[in-house]
Amino acid sequence: MSIPVRELDAFWEEMANRNRKAPEEDEQIL
Repeated sequence: MSIPVRELDAFWEEMANRNRKAPEEDEQIL
């Protein structure tokens, strides 16, 4: 998993907007 931090930030922002969840909660699922 070699993903730039910028892409992760954008990904979490999209997920937060869709699921309205904090990145920390999504990380626990992963």
